Amino acid sequence: GLQHGSGSVNERLLVLLLGDELVFIHAAQHVVGPVVGNRRVIHGIRGEGADRDAAFCQKVAAERGIPFFLRRVNVPAFEQAEGRGRGQEAAARELRYAALGELMKENAAYGCCVTAHHATDNLETVLLNFIRGSGARGMCGIPPVRGPFLRPLLYARRDDIRAAVEELSLPYVTDEPNESERYDRNYIRANILPPLSHLRGDPEAAVTRLCANLREESEALDLAVEGFWQEQVRGNRVSRHALLSQPSAIACRVLMRLFAVCGASVRPERTHLVSLLTMLAGSTSVGQCPMPGGFCAVFDQKTVTFAPQKQSPPTSYDIPLQMGQNVLGESGGTLWLFAERNVEFEKRCTNVYNLFI
Repeated sequence: GLQHGSGSVNERLLVLLLGDELVFIHAAQHVVGPVVGNRRVIHGIRGEGADRDAAFCQKVAAERGIPFFLRRVNVPAFEQAEGRGRGQEAAARELRYAALGELMKENAAYGCCVTAHHATDNLETVLLNFIRGSGARGMCGIPPVRGPFLRPLLYARRDDIRAAVEELSLPYVTDEPNESERYDRNYIRANILPPLSHLRGDPEAAVTRLCANLREESEALDLAVEGFWQEQVRGNRVSRHALLSQPSAIACRVLMRLFAVCGASVRPERTHLVSLLTMLAGSTSVGQCPMPGGFCAVFDQKTVTFAPQKQSPPTSYDIPLQMGQNVLGESGGTLWLFAERNVEFEKRCTNVYNLFI
């Protein structure tokens, strides 16, 4: 269970530590000896509570003779930067994994990083993605392995891990935010999981099987995407004609990958990608389509790419408006006025913004 890729149990394991991870540390030290290091990330959200937890982690590490690493990040500042608006949980996760990656680069002895995500975490994640309307990739849940990050406890439920902590008399602390229902995950944990467990005794096991099945199908799609990528992507541009010849599931994954290759740090929603594909399938030969993260899609008759959106000062127009079509100056933009919402018109057009006066 500790093997990973070409590595072995002799690789040093970096463990992101709080409560559940203590079970893994206890097992790892008994199975493979003192080969682990542990680390804690302070996110700049909880103040004294975070410092208390960090002191606890450092104490546990010292008692077990394990190297301890502490990193501080500023989630509120990061969340506000560049108009991200991604939410505190998502911002904290992004900074946490970035800090872990930097630490592993600084300490090459650690071949992989272990987190204690478990089956109940995965169930919560799938439910969150479900109510957000996620695609197949989101419904795959938490991956057991992603790059250097391993999650060996995904088979175990939260209650099983807590029982092991009690049985082994392991000390632990609980994140204060885990008790606050203002976070979606905590609300699901407190209000949805109990009746779900009553309906089906072991929902974690059912969702674990679901995720495994969907991962197999997702991997098959990834293989198709890779084949298309090798044939039709040159640098950071993809053939427009070839892209439109693919099923939407493959085309969206190609665009998602291209978006990252072009330097974007956020992931576009499927609605953004479908809107772009609709525009590409239309009669527009050359144009741009706004995307999240300050980027836009740029396309001509042959290729499609992504680039940072140029910030230009707003343009004002002094134009008498009339019902129907109004051309906005030299930009070629069009403003349509209707006495009431025109659903048929919206179906024929892309990037329609409704303004009610």
